[in-house]
Amino acid sequence: MQQDELKALIKKYAPTMDENSEVFKELMIFFGEGSKVHVLLTDLPKFLGVDKLYQIIRLQGENFKDCVYQLVDDHSEILESLGMLRYYKSPSEKIEWEKIEAAEIAMGEELTMAGYGWQPDAWTVFDHAKDENVLKHELVVIAALEI
Repeated sequence: MQQDELKALIKKYAPTMDENSEVFKELMIFFGEGSKVHVLLTDLPKFLGVDKLYQIIRLQGENFKDCVYQLVDDHSEILESLGMLRYYKSPSEKIEWEKIEAAEIAMGEELTMAGYGWQPDAWTVFDHAKDENVLKHELVVIAALEI
């Protein structure tokens, strides 16, 4: 999907969201091009909606699982989340799928998503770009919270 089409969709489902906001920019990254795990555009209207507050959480750690534990330990408000989109970035050019899988298993064990009814609950991964200064494993979370 082209960037202009994605912008138009976000504006359709969240007409008052500022294009310069951090949340708008992160949605453009999450649903934009280059992800290694296919994301569903049908998650966009589920995620955006009336009476929601959005929060961006950026975490860095020695591994992806460490990022998940930081999320659980330092951001208890995530338990009240209505939906969560997240993406991983690695300090190496090679995607470490087994480490991402371990982090997602830890996420499921630490935050019983079914009990909280998250809609949507989606994740993806992006290649490390050579021009990026990614020194640690990163997890970026876009959370939808009730106002």
